[in-house]
Amino acid sequence: MHNVLLLDTFSFGLIRTEIVKDLKKVKSHNRVFGLFITIHMEVWNVKGKLLKGVLSFGIGLGVLYGGSSAQADTSTDQNNTLKVMTHNVYMLSTNLYPNWGQSERADLIGAADYIKNQDVVILNEVFDNSASNRLLGNLKKEYPNQTAVLGRSNGNEWDKTLGSYSSATPEDGGVAIVSKWPIVEKVQYVFANGCGPDNLSNKGFVYTKIKKNDRFVHVIGTHLQAEDSMCGKTSPASVRTNQLKEIQDFIKNKNIPNDEYVLFGGDMNVNKINAENNSDSEYASMFKTLHASIPSYTGHTATWDATTNSIAKYNFPDSPAEYLDYIIASKDHANPSFIENKVLQPKSPQWTVTSWLKKYTYNDYSDHYPVEATISMK
Repeated sequence: MHNVLLLDTFSFGLIRTEIVKDLKKVKSHNRVFGLFITIHMEVWNVKGKLLKGVLSFGIGLGVLYGGSSAQADTSTDQNNTLKVMTHNVYMLSTNLYPNWGQSERADLIGAADYIKNQDVVILNEVFDNSASNRLLGNLKKEYPNQTAVLGRSNGNEWDKTLGSYSSATPEDGGVAIVSKWPIVEKVQYVFANGCGPDNLSNKGFVYTKIKKNDRFVHVIGTHLQAEDSMCGKTSPASVRTNQLKEIQDFIKNKNIPNDEYVLFGGDMNVNKINAENNSDSEYASMFKTLHASIPSYTGHTATWDATTNSIAKYNFPDSPAEYLDYIIASKDHANPSFIENKVLQPKSPQWTVTSWLKKYTYNDYSDHYPVEATISMK
């Protein structure tokens, strides 16, 4: 950090101050914090003579009841704020969809700025085994605490496997959660029913109990039934409602303390657009079923948008934009003082695939945009 200060007093012309703070050298041991700051000062007088000094000093910041109030406030703010992201990363199985750059995008997403500096990230559509393993590996440094992919196995990577898991199902559930903070409990739950191609997967939800400093936060990541003409006479909306009820029943049976936060996130396949003011809409029903509060919304107005997203445009160029991805909080538990869902629109470096000797170039990480939630905890 470089600060330049001009002083026009008592014949002095210019003072340039460079403050170099190496935060990596800030050491914490029990109650004592150390900070080493080096200040270089160069002073010119009006005659042009240069006076140069170097002042180095160490500041001991506080024992238990002392130190910098600004630093204490920052620490408190960070402890009381939770940042959670959900992103449907469109990593369909390469056995069925070989030309969507799944492995290349796993590297691009892993290196992208947008996915960094979160507390928790919910990933949807990490179906392809190779690409999803690659993505989780790329995120390991930033988010060392991770679940396995929902429905891929029922091994000891889970504390419990509940619901209708089947090892004979052709596809897994495509959901994983990664966290900056320790995950002290991991449960996978496979929904009882789906329709269309979703019925051939272990779709459900991942439950995590996460310990951020001295408090527990419960995060559920899910990907609900897709809107699909192959569902026949079965209504996809009714399937989603039943899946939401399964989530709510699970939370109720967990007996989570009322003073702990419970968050639901993922691709809900419930469209907010043109539904916010309709109390009979599926959007309104989602919040009622989950006993969840409606967040404030900012950023782009859709999470899937063929007018702005190169992948979505190729697949469905004439389809209207949809808002499908959310992070919301339970009203039956600790109620955040503030929760905001912000749709980001990061653009990826260009990547190219070849199909039938023709090249296709895209500049998006996925066909969905990520949603970043900022949650203020009391």
